[in-house]
Amino acid sequence: MAGQEYVSWQRYSTKILKEFSDHSAHKSHARHISMQQCKDIGLNIIEMESDNALQDAILTVHHCYMHTFANSLCNKIVENQLGSTYVEKSIPLNP
Repeated sequence: MAGQEYVSWQRYSTKILKEFSDHSAHKSHARHISMQQCKDIGLNIIEMESDNALQDAILTVHHCYMHTFANSLCNKIVENQLGSTYVEKSIPLNP
């Protein structure tokens, strides 16, 4: 049974990877992918608008990052669940 489960997950992840890595469809990271497109390829989507607490949490984090990017030289932030953080900043052309 566990082997069949692994094969099923492998097919599932291969399908999603193939869809998102299709350059002719997505062209760049900046392209919008609709919620319906994600559902159609098999992703398990939770609509944040259906849960006020979830929506508030997501938008709070989003706004914190947007304020950070707008008010600093920071152009990339990567954080993980272990508390590790990577921050990249740009260098001003005219100091």
